[in-house]
Amino acid sequence: MDNEGTYLIADKKALRAKMRTFLQTLDPAVKRSWDEAIGKNLACLLESRRGSLGVYAPLEDEVDWTSGNWYENRSLLFPLIESTTEMSFYPATLEQLVPKVVFGFELKMPPKSNSNVPAMVLVPGLAFSKRGARLGRGKGYFDRYLSRHRPMAIGVSYEGQLNEALPVALNDWPMNFVVTEKAIYDCAH
Repeated sequence: MDNEGTYLIADKKALRAKMRTFLQTLDPAVKRSWDEAIGKNLACLLESRRGSLGVYAPLEDEVDWTSGNWYENRSLLFPLIESTTEMSFYPATLEQLVPKVVFGFELKMPPKSNSNVPAMVLVPGLAFSKRGARLGRGKGYFDRYLSRHRPMAIGVSYEGQLNEALPVALNDWPMNFVVTEKAIYDCAH
């Protein structure tokens, strides 16, 4: 379907369940190894790019981009959920993040200060395609933010989360790059 109809919602729900199972059954040692490889690939991709970097506090089943020290000299901005539909990015370090319960999950978020628009954003997701399609967790925060501010969007994923075809709706924002433990996919090509 071209719009977010019943068929598309069912596809997304089934794929989310499949990807959650994949992520929850990863061996912790393998996950750490993949996270380190993703950190190295992010360092290569961002080596010559300047500007602030929007990141996220990884959930247990998300790519942990904090492996390695590749980001230490960068200005980091973390998302803070402002309302049921909006988020903003605020400067912080990992140590400054505070727990906040949102949608029944404890998320680590920055203290509120002066919001900033990052030049680049690392975007978590449950599934990606090599062409830049992304399946998030279903709340649409990243899609809305990216469509409004248009920073360079960098999906971070394990190869096992890549799918050739994803159910995509008109409001799903595409990635500029997808970075995995094996490769950096330039989604413009």
